[in-house]
Amino acid sequence: MCLAAAADFLGAQSYVHAVLKRLSESEAGMETVGAPLVLESFTDVVRSSAVDVVYITLPVAQRDHWVRVCIEARKHVVGGAPSAAAPDAERLLCWLGGMSAARLLYLDGTPTAHGGPMMTRVAQLVGDLGRVRHMELCLVGAPGHAGGGVLGDLGWEAIGKILHLVDFTVPVGVSGRIVSCAQDGSIADFEAHMHFLVEGVHVTATFDCRYVEAQVMAPKSHMLIITTGGTLEAIEAEEGGGAVQNTVGDKGLCLRVVRSALKPLEMIQGAFQALDSATAPSSSFVLASPTIAMEAITTEEYLSPPSEASGHALWLHLRESLTQLGTEGRLLIDSEKGKDWGRKIYLTQLILDTLLKSAMTGQGESKDNLVPPLPSSLHCEQLASTVG
Repeated sequence: MCLAAAADFLGAQSYVHAVLKRLSESEAGMETVGAPLVLESFTDVVRSSAVDVVYITLPVAQRDHWVRVCIEARKHVVGGAPSAAAPDAERLLCWLGGMSAARLLYLDGTPTAHGGPMMTRVAQLVGDLGRVRHMELCLVGAPGHAGGGVLGDLGWEAIGKILHLVDFTVPVGVSGRIVSCAQDGSIADFEAHMHFLVEGVHVTATFDCRYVEAQVMAPKSHMLIITTGGTLEAIEAEEGGGAVQNTVGDKGLCLRVVRSALKPLEMIQGAFQALDSATAPSSSFVLASPTIAMEAITTEEYLSPPSEASGHALWLHLRESLTQLGTEGRLLIDSEKGKDWGRKIYLTQLILDTLLKSAMTGQGESKDNLVPPLPSSLHCEQLASTVG
């Protein structure tokens, strides 16, 4: 299987070896893979019989053509995040439908948004605290080039983190507001509100994502998660000389967990010993039952940033989602894993689209916009018929 193809021979070779090492392949296994392919064009990559998976890092506006070409050539696709420009969930649905019909896998950056070691640890701590009731996220980064401006970049990441903590429950409604735009018209600051009903319980989430220039003294990216048993606050760690990073995951995280517990206090004896009996008649001290007080237990933890590139998580999930027919056969998608990733990718894009619609129609401050229900199957008849 060819994991990467590029005109830069040394760069491709280095990347392939790094990915293979992250996938726990042996040195001998690396040698049997051979040298990376050196191909002159994207067309050559897609048409090559030695390539099973095509990594598309093109801007979102250029992806539709190449995803369709990959489907025709029976290639699995790993794309950047977000999958498509907002609003474009229907286009993404067509991609997923066409790839599913051909037993192909489509992955975007969703695994890195919620499957990395940092978010895994956050989710574990939150699960230990209790059921989530409210989440607040603020993601700050340097201007990027994602479709939809900061909403399609840091906003996309915030949506993924929130969905991970509610087990990818479809929100009841969402609302968004464009706070400011850059000189080129792209969104530079965006605020959002999300409302979920998780097992009959209301859960709310808000996020603010913004671009700032590197020289500006910017606030740190952070998350606050309130549960039934306490709170968790994750703050970007002091690292990198104060330079603005693209995502909260580029730096370490300081986690502050406050656990609240009900603690029965001692009975009346001793509780009022400091009071003057002359000014506080004993009859006023009679209690029918012990009083109850809230005790807070605070712990702190530091999470180091991953030593390897966060994008390697993509390849781990890719390997887990594909099966090979025979020793030399094609790599085919594991149907259950493919459906699961397809649902997560599509739901993230659908929420992104609905937030942008809310902001553009001026409804961001007045009412929630209903998120359309997910289709029973991720399938687009028009595209699937061309690859069946």
